Amino acid sequence: GAILDAAPTEDNTLVVFSSDNGPWLVQGLAAGSAGPFFEGKTTTWEGGVRVPGVISWPGVVAPGGVSRHLVATYDVFATVLTVAGVALTTTTTSYYLPPRSRTAQQQNTLVDGRDLSPILLDPASADEVRDCVFIYKGQSNVSCPAEANGTCPGLWAVRCGPHKAHFVVAYSAYSVNNGHPVANASTAPEVLATPLVFDLEADPNEKFPLDSSSDAYKAALDGILNAKADHEATFVPVVDQIALGSDPALQVCGCPGASSGNCTCNPENFDVFVCDPVYPQPGLGTCDDDSVDAQALAFFERFGYSPW
Repeated sequence: GAILDAAPTEDNTLVVFSSDNGPWLVQGLAAGSAGPFFEGKTTTWEGGVRVPGVISWPGVVAPGGVSRHLVATYDVFATVLTVAGVALTTTTTSYYLPPRSRTAQQQNTLVDGRDLSPILLDPASADEVRDCVFIYKGQSNVSCPAEANGTCPGLWAVRCGPHKAHFVVAYSAYSVNNGHPVANASTAPEVLATPLVFDLEADPNEKFPLDSSSDAYKAALDGILNAKADHEATFVPVVDQIALGSDPALQVCGCPGASSGNCTCNPENFDVFVCDPVYPQPGLGTCDDDSVDAQALAFFERFGYSPW
C-alpha cells in the first residue's frame, strides 16, 4: 500500500504482486504457508513452486477478476515488453525478440515468457497463453543417482494443462525430519524410472498419482514427453549467474566466513535470510557475541521466538 501511495503515476501503472517460491518450512508460519499444496522451498512439488499472483492496472484490468490460466512469473517479462510497445515475434511454439530490439549477438533470442495481456483484459474468455511450465532444479555441486549420469541439475518436473509429471523428486529436510507422509522420503534426489503424474485439478496437493498402467496416465505422460522434447531442443544452458562474482564487499551479513567491512550485524541486515546457517550466530562473520545476542533479542521481540 505504501509503495502504491508513493507511485506518482498510480492511475496509469501496471502493478504485479507475487512472491518468492515456496515457504521456508523450518521457519513455520513466520516464513509463510503453501496452504493446501504439498511441500515447500527447495522442492519442485506444488508447495515449492506455486506463488500468488495479483495484478492491478486501473482502467485496463477490471478489479475482482480471477484467472485459472496456466502462467509463470517469467511471463511478466513478455507482458511488459508488449505493454511497452515491443511486439514479440512469434512462431508456433516460441516468442522471439524482434530484430529492432536485438543486438547482433542477440539474433533469434528466445523469450521464455508469454504475453498475459489477453488474460488481463478478459480472464473469463481468454484462451491459454501457454501449454506447459517447465520446472528446473539443481546446483552444479549436487549429484544425482548413477542413472542420472552423475548430474543433478536439470528439468525435474513439467506441467502441461492439468497434468504434472515428476521425473526427479526430493523432499525438504524439515518434512523428512518431521514425519513425512511419503515412505522413505529423502532430501537426496531420486531419479524416477517411472515418472509420477498427477491431475492437479482433481488433486492439487499431489497425494494421489495416476496409475501408471492406466490410459489416463499414458495419454498425459505422452503429451508431456512431447512437450519436454520440444522444449529441450531449444534449451541452451548458461553459466550459473548466482555463482558469478567474488567481491567480498558485496557479502551479506551472516554468511559463513563473511568478513567484509559492510557485514554489519543489525536487524535490517540479518533479516535478509539468504545464508546457511539461517541467522548470524556467534563466531561467524564480523559479528561478536554481544551483537549476536542483541540481534537474537531483536528477532524474538519481532517474531516471538528465538532464531537459534
